[in-house]
Amino acid sequence: MKPIYLHFYHKNFEYLSDRSIRQFMKKVAKTVKDAQISQINTFIFSQELEYRYMRSLQDRLENHIQTASAYEVHKIKKGSLTAIFVVGLVLLAATFDTIVTVVDDVDERDRILKNLKKSLKGDWAWNSAQEIVDRLTGAEVGNHVVVDKIRFREKDKKIDLAIKLITDVDPNDPPRKAEPTLEMIENNIDQLLKKGRRNKG
Repeated sequence: MKPIYLHFYHKNFEYLSDRSIRQFMKKVAKTVKDAQISQINTFIFSQELEYRYMRSLQDRLENHIQTASAYEVHKIKKGSLTAIFVVGLVLLAATFDTIVTVVDDVDERDRILKNLKKSLKGDWAWNSAQEIVDRLTGAEVGNHVVVDKIRFREKDKKIDLAIKLITDVDPNDPPRKAEPTLEMIENNIDQLLKKGRRNKG
């Protein structure tokens, strides 16, 4: 299976605070997980399993969703925001482990695992990447930061998604408060001290 690289780029990103980057990464993580779960569920339902197996597989995988990492962060750069994520395989590994644990019929388990291997060598990565594209297109990934365009490129050894972000601000919204700087804090202190001296005089 080819790795999927997500290249996010914002030309005029003003600043990166811990809050804004957490919001951004959380949204990307949810999108990637949802895409992976969609692919996994599609595979499970295509296997014509007994209902007890399907229900058990889904219940166990739900537990993994809460703790599984969605991606590896390769780069985050301030200024013009550049972020490179590589989609992780934790949920896929959990799927394999869950199949082995839940399906107690050896022949049935082997059949499913062979089909899983065939799917991974086939179009699993492409379908996962397309699912991510569909979920991210036009989505808001931060405070007024939305996905503008996505370029999908499949190469020999990987899939690249080049994702252009823009800031979509309503002109009727009040201007956003600037992040405080050391100079601003020092000026505020000086003004208060001057005001105090005048009051004493």
